[in-house]
Amino acid sequence: MEYVPPDAFGRLVVELWNRDALARNWLPVTMSERNGDLQVDRHRFDLLTGRAETDRFIVRGGRGRVVRFSIRAFTFTELRRWLLDAGF
Repeated sequence: MEYVPPDAFGRLVVELWNRDALARNWLPVTMSERNGDLQVDRHRFDLLTGRAETDRFIVRGGRGRVVRFSIRAFTFTELRRWLLDAGF
């Protein structure tokens, strides 16, 4: 397979979390209620790893459950380095 430079395909669009805004506007807990159902999110943000972790507590129809998830927020310098390494 022949190498094709990235600029041969046009532009690259990437939708990401803004790490600085995320840290600046961070709320440790958020809550919402709708039609008697409840959702409570407990958030943690690790500045060293850029990982936002959430424990989501959901009560729907009188039954509760917990869902855990995390999202990685990248720095500008990380993204720039990866794009330059890839030939952009």
